[in-house]
Amino acid sequence: MNTLVFENGHSGTEPLRASATHNIKSSAPDPQVIQKPTRRHFSVADKLRILKEADACHGTGELGALLRREGLYSSSLANFRKQRAEGRLRERNDEQKVTQRKHKEAARQRDARRLIQMEKQIQQLTALLELQKKLSDLLGIHLGSLKTNDDCE
Repeated sequence: MNTLVFENGHSGTEPLRASATHNIKSSAPDPQVIQKPTRRHFSVADKLRILKEADACHGTGELGALLRREGLYSSSLANFRKQRAEGRLRERNDEQKVTQRKHKEAARQRDARRLIQMEKQIQQLTALLELQKKLSDLLGIHLGSLKTNDDCE
């Protein structure tokens, strides 16, 4: 009778022992995390184009084919129609774009001025605190030992 001898010393006629099973590698799942997909955003022009094509669909299955081609659900198309009915889907002309840019730039400049003003106030308050510390040292008053209104209650 011929017996097979494997590389690990196990012969074909002997039963497998626990030591022989350790040599078998187990397949572990891939630990790589898949990045969360981002939502699609449609521009006003895209929404209007899709609505125009959807309004032109009259035959059986044409609307479904359009939705599959664009990768949309019927609820998205309903939302686009609702936005159009509310007047939120209007293409802006060049004047409106320039005006919006000017408003954004003005707001940015306003925020920058406010930030500079707040930084000046912080510097003034820091200087006042330093002055208070120096004055307390000169007068020999320990600020930590003084009772505040909160301590008296």
